Amino acid sequence: MYEIGFRAHDLGKFNDVETFNEALLKNNCPKNIQLAPTKLFSNIDQISYQDEKWALKTSEDLKKYNIKVSILGCYVNPLLIDIDKRNLMINNFKRSIEISKLFNNTIVGTETGTDKNARELNITEEKRINQFWNFLETILTVAIKNNSQIAIEPVAGHTINNFETIDKMLDRFNCDNLKLIYDPVNFIPTKNNIKNEDYLKKETQIKLFDTFFKKYHKKICAIHMKDFLMINNVKKGDLSLFEGRLFVNEFIKEMTKYKVKSPLLLENVNIKEINNIVANLNKI
Repeated sequence: MYEIGFRAHDLGKFNDVETFNEALLKNNCPKNIQLAPTKLFSNIDQISYQDEKWALKTSEDLKKYNIKVSILGCYVNPLLIDIDKRNLMINNFKRSIEISKLFNNTIVGTETGTDKNARELNITEEKRINQFWNFLETILTVAIKNNSQIAIEPVAGHTINNFETIDKMLDRFNCDNLKLIYDPVNFIPTKNNIKNEDYLKKETQIKLFDTFFKKYHKKICAIHMKDFLMINNVKKGDLSLFEGRLFVNEFIKEMTKYKVKSPLLLENVNIKEINNIVANLNKI
């Protein structure tokens, strides 16, 4: 049986861990979470502004209520060209890496900047990927120093968006401190592809699942689970699991085939149905 958790801020914003725990219990939510402090706690603006005392107190409170942090989320945009904002973003990530060990967890996750950002800033593909390499090199240095791990989530339309770009990244940064978050919905193309409707087919999805797991099963540290539809050939990828067209049974079978034991973390989850969703996953 796999560990099942969810993205904590899907439950809302809270003043402290105690009130968050009350909401967990009230809604029968699993106590395994992806924690993004700036999104979960109403009094946290920038994680880099928080001192060791805050991190220690928060981690102690989470342990008190038996809440496990599988991923510390610090989702940033590495394509920022504003120097001040970029430095703040990097400092936030560095700080997240430094405090991750206090949460009995050494993994900090992020996406890699969107295609839209690149077009708006008139960034060429080469400059875009080089800018991401520079960012990754900077944060990996901190991760290695702190014996922590960086988890990159490949997303269609982002800098790391397909098998080719994942391979380039892993070849360039060949170290144990670099891991992957696999979100099967985010990895499906978003739009502008006449074959998008093919991704509704079982055989197309299975091929994608199988290829990802076969290539990267040793690098995957977490799985994001949500659902999607194709509307007028455009992906709507923000549905709660079992509300769309993702072949969940086949996904879990492929995951099991390659002996991936990473936690399944629900995203965009329908909180009212979370108990049933967890029960259905456990049945698989």
